[in-house]
Amino acid sequence: MALQPSPIHWIGFSQGAALALTYPLFIRISQEKTAVLSGFIPIGGSQLLESQARRGGDFYISHGTQDDMIPVARAREAVRLLEKANANVSYCEENVGHKTGPQGFKGLRQFFFQ
Repeated sequence: MALQPSPIHWIGFSQGAALALTYPLFIRISQEKTAVLSGFIPIGGSQLLESQARRGGDFYISHGTQDDMIPVARAREAVRLLEKANANVSYCEENVGHKTGPQGFKGLRQFFFQ
């Protein structure tokens, strides 16, 4: 009997979110859902994502407009690149800093449990 890999759900905050976005690009696993909280696509990750144009997947991205560590433009760019790669993306932007606000947590709960 061969082992059948189960889909993996990824979630990360800040640099952990960058890892959650890029790790599945380097290994061939069944990725079901990925949540990116105050994260970004690292340098070089966008080229890798673009090379896998039919990647797909379900992503939730939450980012603060007042984030002084990772500009909100990086989250918006991640949304654009993921949608270009045929991913389903839910995006929440709130007036908070480098953290997840109340609407972000509400969206996160809905993403994983509804």
